[in-house]
Amino acid sequence: MFDLDNLKASIKNRLTHLEPDSYSELIPTKEKSKYIYEANLLLNNDFKFDRRWDMERCNKIYHLNTIDFEKINNDDPEWNFMFNRMDWLDYLCLAGIITKEDKYFEKIKEYIFTWIDQHPSIKSQNSTRTLDTGIRLINWLNCIIYLSWFNALSDFELETIAKSMEKQILYLKSNYLPKYKLSNWGSIQVCGILVVLPYIHNNVDHDEIYIWAKNELKSQLNLQVLDDGMNWEQSPMYHVELLLALQHLVLFENNVLNKEVLNTIKKMSFALQLIVTPERLLPNFGDSDQVSAKDILANSAYILHDQELNYFGEFSYENILYTGSNIIKLKEIKKTLPQKLNFLGSASGNYSFRSSWKKDANYMFFNNGSMGSGHAHADNLHLSIYGKGSPLFVDSGRYTYREDHPMRVLLKSAKAHNIVQIDNLELAKPNSSWDYDSYYKVLPTYYNSKKNIHYIEGSVLGKYPLEIWTRKIVMLEEGLWIISDEVSIQGNHEFNQIWHIHPQASYENNTLTVLDNTWNLSYSGSAKVEDFPYSSKYNELQTGKMLTLSKPFSDNISFTTTIANSNLTVKKIPILQNLNTLVNDNIAEGWKITTSEHEYCIAIFHQEVFTGKKVFSLDGVPFHHQAFATIDQQPLALKN
Repeated sequence: MFDLDNLKASIKNRLTHLEPDSYSELIPTKEKSKYIYEANLLLNNDFKFDRRWDMERCNKIYHLNTIDFEKINNDDPEWNFMFNRMDWLDYLCLAGIITKEDKYFEKIKEYIFTWIDQHPSIKSQNSTRTLDTGIRLINWLNCIIYLSWFNALSDFELETIAKSMEKQILYLKSNYLPKYKLSNWGSIQVCGILVVLPYIHNNVDHDEIYIWAKNELKSQLNLQVLDDGMNWEQSPMYHVELLLALQHLVLFENNVLNKEVLNTIKKMSFALQLIVTPERLLPNFGDSDQVSAKDILANSAYILHDQELNYFGEFSYENILYTGSNIIKLKEIKKTLPQKLNFLGSASGNYSFRSSWKKDANYMFFNNGSMGSGHAHADNLHLSIYGKGSPLFVDSGRYTYREDHPMRVLLKSAKAHNIVQIDNLELAKPNSSWDYDSYYKVLPTYYNSKKNIHYIEGSVLGKYPLEIWTRKIVMLEEGLWIISDEVSIQGNHEFNQIWHIHPQASYENNTLTVLDNTWNLSYSGSAKVEDFPYSSKYNELQTGKMLTLSKPFSDNISFTTTIANSNLTVKKIPILQNLNTLVNDNIAEGWKITTSEHEYCIAIFHQEVFTGKKVFSLDGVPFHHQAFATIDQQPLALKN
């Protein structure tokens, strides 16, 4: 039951911890100018959604003559959903705190009371989706805290807003669906309830909805976060949205499930840190935008007081609304180089390897996990590659969620990823924004690392007729990737190995050039280059190049591509069976790689050898492994 005295006391206690009077001194001048600029747009009813964690960004400014929270103001319903989350109220809060001008706080009230007036009852419609309601609740709570600090709310106004929040919470509970247990939708709703209810209800430990939300969150954390720390939905963007909801729960000093929440934040944050690109951006994996993870890691470093998570953490001053003057404590946390370089996600099927934590590192991201949610793409065996910190071969992104837009299904399809296609048919076939006609059967992934050499192998199955696709990858940290694709399917077929070249890279005559670095490709078969869309962020589209390497085959094929920095010398070398008989390339292949400091040899077997002697040699070094390497003649088994 709503309790005004409890709400006022809770706000007063919260303000004591936040100390908003200090913000103007703590926020840098450049950031102040940005917040005031953004707030002035909102004073004029001009809207754009380009904050880092806006799920469906829209840079275009829309001017609204009248505020109608139910209206879709462009051809994408997601615009309306962003509008109703009301994250943008933060800018008005910040501008009001910085300038102490009441026009910003009055505008906040105008927007909130307009929404309340348009929703005398809460029912299912565009403006009340449960995901957006969970986010809006926290944004409104922030607003009434800072409006109270500025003495801009009467008791009647405070009670009116709080009672609308109470109605929205009751709506969330009564409209909660079983599928939300697995979705960021559910966790965001429940975290919103857990943050807000202690402010508007007294003695929440005996509150039926609060107890339900607490138990629901515990169940969600077990279901949604895998053992390796990744969110099950197969999208770093929505991994972050769940992590952000948990961070808000902690930053509002809500100690519900404290141990479980803090452990989950830690697992998810280290997984996030390990998969980001050398540019410190999310990979465009699944439905994800390429945005910086620095602020999320800074939040986690602050919450956990962890020096490794703070290594490239960078506080977003927008989050001062949550941390208050305690931002000073973040600046006291040292930055320590993370001990781990690679993410080995056996549970999620996501793997990343890098040569260092420097921005010019060589890096790859590989996926071969289960489908996850509808945010997943047809991207098993996809490989993204960064050379010397620059993107070379990339995921094509998502661009839109619109059901009526052909780009949605295209960018979810296998063709939009660095994978294999046989006869231009699809083992995993999306048929709409969220559903598929078919999907792969995924086999377990094998990986191994020896010194600065990484080996990973994944397989998927198709059916009618049976197809077996296996991708084997060797990465040499100095700047080499060997990608061997093996396919078995009865009959005569065309093999296509697809690579999406980042728009900033140029490709000509099997050479890729990015900035001052060049990368040489070697393969057998024919090559075709054509334009293909690339979307690094929602509602943003560029044109990149799609390179298709093709070769006809009957029943079985092994097709190998090498990608090497031009500073390396790469040449094919023979593999000998019984130390004296040449092995055919269709059975196994070997390479010698010469760098300024070392000489490497790599061997990959494409088939099991079941006749003759089982001892082989590579550059004079005997071995019996399916994947094998040497460094300066020192043997390293990559796979037995």
